[in-house]
Amino acid sequence: MKLTAQPVLAGYLYQFQQTAIELVKASSAARITIEATQDLEVHTPTEIRSIQYKYLPSKSLCPSTIGPPIRELYTDWKNDRDSLNHRYELHIYTGLNSDYRFDSFEALKELLPEPTSPNSKLKIKNSEFLKSFTLIKGKTLYESYDELILALTRKFAAPIDITEDHLYPKTIASILTIGSEPNITNRTTTAASFWRAIDIPRQTPRRKSLIPQTITRRGLQHVQLPEFWQIHGQSEAIDHTALIAKV
Repeated sequence: MKLTAQPVLAGYLYQFQQTAIELVKASSAARITIEATQDLEVHTPTEIRSIQYKYLPSKSLCPSTIGPPIRELYTDWKNDRDSLNHRYELHIYTGLNSDYRFDSFEALKELLPEPTSPNSKLKIKNSEFLKSFTLIKGKTLYESYDELILALTRKFAAPIDITEDHLYPKTIASILTIGSEPNITNRTTTAASFWRAIDIPRQTPRRKSLIPQTITRRGLQHVQLPEFWQIHGQSEAIDHTALIAKV
């Protein structure tokens, strides 16, 4: 079997893009931890959200695909049941068509292990977890990119070319840098602190008239990412973008 790192690297880029989108949406005081027990953890005064991202362009939506990450979130939930306002989310993209229905409470419940405990008072019902769980059908890598580019363009009131050539790569690089910190304290930031470190070049005027309502730009395969990433693609209809890491 021929092995390739392409799907893994595409998955990381997808995770970074979705993390950036969450940072754009978050309030300035929201506390964000990148690579916590899950891919992303968002703390606000009213709730905690633990989010896991899966990008699986060569797989279909089925129990064997969504079961393992759901059970992983379930384990985290069992270990943190003191927090009543802790939400758990799985954002998953699969590239192959499937008739499997995941929007049924009972269908999801079947994916969870039946908990056992010597102390009956500690027994946990699967239905309790599912009340705190949300399964979200994810976007393609290109759709995720489009959403982020539009969000950054609006946030910074920047032209599309500045967003693609400067804001996007700097945002992705900053997320990778924070997420690579060995200490979880250093992997935690506020949305306000994160965005203060990212701005458009001073010589570029902030012209709100240049903010588009839709994306019209060169596309994901043309973006200059940090030097350890290169993206090659023939058309935006191709989801299996070739991602090559120069290490």
